Amino acid sequence: MIINDDYMNSDEVSKLLELSGSNVRKYSAALAKSGYDFKTDNKKKRYYTHSDYETLQKLKFLVQHKNLSLEVAANTIIEGLERNRSASRAHNEQTENEENNRSLTALQDSEESPPPEVVGAIAEQFKQQQELNNQLLGIIEEYRTALSDSKNDLRELEDQRRADREQTNRQLEQLQASFDKQAEQMENT
Repeated sequence: MIINDDYMNSDEVSKLLELSGSNVRKYSAALAKSGYDFKTDNKKKRYYTHSDYETLQKLKFLVQHKNLSLEVAANTIIEGLERNRSASRAHNEQTENEENNRSLTALQDSEESPPPEVVGAIAEQFKQQQELNNQLLGIIEEYRTALSDSKNDLRELEDQRRADREQTNRQLEQLQASFDKQAEQMENT
């Protein structure tokens, strides 16, 4: 593989992310395990694009600021990337469909009528495209629902973690008060 100026090595990415080289490798391995593809040379050395850097930056945020495990954060990012790709494909197919509709309308508006078999073939293709669009819209809606559910689950986990932390703090305060009281009683005797 020929590496050009569009790629960064792990040291450069490490500096940009303010992470150690071992953490960059660990984060990259977690993403790769979840299905993310990095460019590598024949010695399996990873090279990073700007897009890879942004993905690693998101992973770092989820791990360090949202307290997600590395595996959960990597899977969350990969699911988001897949949803974006699906939405982009659906948009491209919808655009193509609209162009086909315009072509069909222009053909119908022209003075020359195409043979019935051509009209039938176009109509069948249009029908198939509409069915595919409806399926894609259904998939997009499923992804939106899944994303919403994931966000709700993450909020619930965060709320539960916060409540657990508060309860632990209260228990520690009670325990400290109990120790203080025992120490005071021991001093008085």
